[in-house]
Amino acid sequence: MPIERSKQPVYINVIRDPLARMVSMYYFLRFGDGRISHSWLKQHHAWILPEHVNMTFDECVLQELNECVSPVKLSTQISFFCGAHPGCSEPSEWSLQQAKKHIEEEYLFVGINDDYESTVTILERLAPDLFHGLVAEFMNPPTDFEL
Repeated sequence: MPIERSKQPVYINVIRDPLARMVSMYYFLRFGDGRISHSWLKQHHAWILPEHVNMTFDECVLQELNECVSPVKLSTQISFFCGAHPGCSEPSEWSLQQAKKHIEEEYLFVGINDDYESTVTILERLAPDLFHGLVAEFMNPPTDFEL
């Protein structure tokens, strides 16, 4: 259904830095987070060659192993911003361009949660009616919370 541009919602998103996200997932799949079971890790390691289990992410990239340089691994956020088109599920130059187009045309802002201070500062400046005082709250969070 066509919607007048003035009636469109304002899209804002905050994402994790893509490289930091990938590195974190790489180590999580090898060593867990202290909350997942040893048996889950052992089962997951079945597809990792034994000599690769203790490999650093940098070593993995230098050896160009698929789990570190695969376009699929690098494209999870691209497919999100690309949309629901069937072509968005496959990493390609087209899906990257679609994602960029959607961000440029539909989003007021996409922030990085790894730099939250800049993210809240920009949100407050872009939409002061919605986010007035956000920076002050972030810099000086209340110490007494009422539930």
